Amino acid sequence: MVDAGYNIKYGKHISFRCIGMDKSIRAKVLGNDYTEESIKERISLEDKMLPKVPNTKNKNYYQKNDIKDNTKVSIKKLIDINNNDKYKNEVYYQKYVKRHNTDQMIMTDNFMRKHKYNENTLKIAINELKSKILNDNKELLILEKDFETLAKIKVTNDNKERVKKAYNNLNRLKNKLENRIKLNKQSLVEHTIVKENLDLFNKNKNIQNLTKIRQEFSHL
Repeated sequence: MVDAGYNIKYGKHISFRCIGMDKSIRAKVLGNDYTEESIKERISLEDKMLPKVPNTKNKNYYQKNDIKDNTKVSIKKLIDINNNDKYKNEVYYQKYVKRHNTDQMIMTDNFMRKHKYNENTLKIAINELKSKILNDNKELLILEKDFETLAKIKVTNDNKERVKKAYNNLNRLKNKLENRIKLNKQSLVEHTIVKENLDLFNKNKNIQNLTKIRQEFSHL
């Protein structure tokens, strides 16, 4: 927060003041999650930490590190052949489904191996991703309140530059959070598809043994 331009005061209650603000805000007014004990607890959990604010002198930092909107999830859902009339009646569709399910199950298996997951750790990872997204959205709400507080400040010649710097710092933190949420949402979609594929595979057993699949399609 110091890197982001905040002035922090320690006493009976921690207080914060962003550049351009006339008065400090006590952490306790933000709720129980912002007592000194709660803040220390969150900092101790690496997956809930806000990232370090990058060098603000590098104007192109966020342009270079933005996540592209056209990022696609490579793993697709398996096609359930149970009660599927098209699969029962169309030979060509049967061939397509077999190839599709085989390819996607190989990718599902590779995903599990890459991350060294079993079904339990996969569920844990999904819950952790949901928690990260939820926590980052909460941080965004807090940032919006900071924007509202900053907007109430009367801009003068004396504080013009400080207010501008405060807006820049808040916008950088907002962009960082939004990009991280986007990345975690994409990862959550992948993890969820993998879980659904495994559930369908275990339920219907309508795909051959993975070892045999790998042998059949090793030339691909």
